Amino acid sequence: AASVDIPVFAGDVVPKKKPDPAIYCLAARELIGEKWKDLASSCVVVEDSRIGAMAAKAAGMKCIVTKSIYTENEPFGDLGVDAIFDCIGDGSKRNFSLQDLSDESDFWNQQS
Repeated sequence: AASVDIPVFAGDVVPKKKPDPAIYCLAARELIGEKWKDLASSCVVVEDSRIGAMAAKAAGMKCIVTKSIYTENEPFGDLGVDAIFDCIGDGSKRNFSLQDLSDESDFWNQQS
């Protein structure tokens, strides 16, 4: 399998922290280019916290929440997140894959 370089964007490279959408706007701009705003709704963020989900939705992006032991009791339903799972997957159980997250996938229709 071919390896793919995936950049990592951290909060220390933007002036404001989550729930400000700056980190997601930066990531989209770097990965997509200057027209990223036109494509923001095609971007998918996987978050595990309420403030992260707030940032993703403020950036105009889809957001999947995967709860963690630290955030399992946080409310997410009022944020308009696109899906909520306990985890991405565990062992042979898989809730979603990268391929599922494409715009052409039935995944998004199943979450509505």
